[in-house]
Amino acid sequence: MDTNKILTADVLDIVFEGRNKSYGAYELRKTYSSRLKKALLITGLAVAGIVASAAVINNNKKNLSQQIDNEGVKITEVEMPEEEKKPEPIPEEQKPQEQPQQQLVEQLQLQTIKSTNVVIADDDQVIDPPPTQDDLKNLKIDLQTNLDGAVDKGIANPAKILDNGTGIIPEKKNPEPDIWEKVEIEASFEGGPKAWESFLRRNLDADVPPNNGAPEGKYTVIVQFVVDENGVVSDLKPLTHHGFGMEQEALRVLRKASKWKPAQQNGRLVKAYRRQPITFEVAQN
Repeated sequence: MDTNKILTADVLDIVFEGRNKSYGAYELRKTYSSRLKKALLITGLAVAGIVASAAVINNNKKNLSQQIDNEGVKITEVEMPEEEKKPEPIPEEQKPQEQPQQQLVEQLQLQTIKSTNVVIADDDQVIDPPPTQDDLKNLKIDLQTNLDGAVDKGIANPAKILDNGTGIIPEKKNPEPDIWEKVEIEASFEGGPKAWESFLRRNLDADVPPNNGAPEGKYTVIVQFVVDENGVVSDLKPLTHHGFGMEQEALRVLRKASKWKPAQQNGRLVKAYRRQPITFEVAQN
């Protein structure tokens, strides 16, 4: 650029001197001021439009609320549906007539016979004969005779019904079971625990479980049976299922144990259940 033109040239022209001005950067910088003014103008117009719209809406709301206040509230009568209407009053002649209290009392009256004074007179002078003993059994004595009421059958005596006239009401007891589940003193082997252990050593075959392939461990078999009032054992049944012949061996031994003391309940011997455990211990070979 010539030296004389530098003083009057634009800064942008000086910066782009000798450069390609057609690729876009020069044009963008050249028109930057005008584009900025247009953007500010458009933004200002948009803000002004929004403010004006809000003012118009608020003004319309105020006018609407004033209009409603001026009109007030109107109350109109709404006709009830047919099913909700009140029923029409029943005419007096169709209403059920209540029976007078006196009529109800008369219906409950008993047959009565007039009380008479005992006067000694001749037969031809007797106008109203006195009531017989049969009449007095079913009729109440009153001031006048009334044979239209109910027959007096007397008032039931609850005490007489309960005690059959003996004056002692027996206490109702719950029936005792044929076989007691729980008792105060359970049935036990004659001779106590030591005698029971001795019996097991003599009769129980401890080799039954290992001979049948039972693994190592401790097994407790429980057998339920009944001991009657004489100490007789019956109804043996195993309650466990370990297998390996243990339940069968326990049943075999208990069938041989015939010496049992019966159970006791309320101070007397009773027939009751007994659950007896028998333990097998299988050791490692």
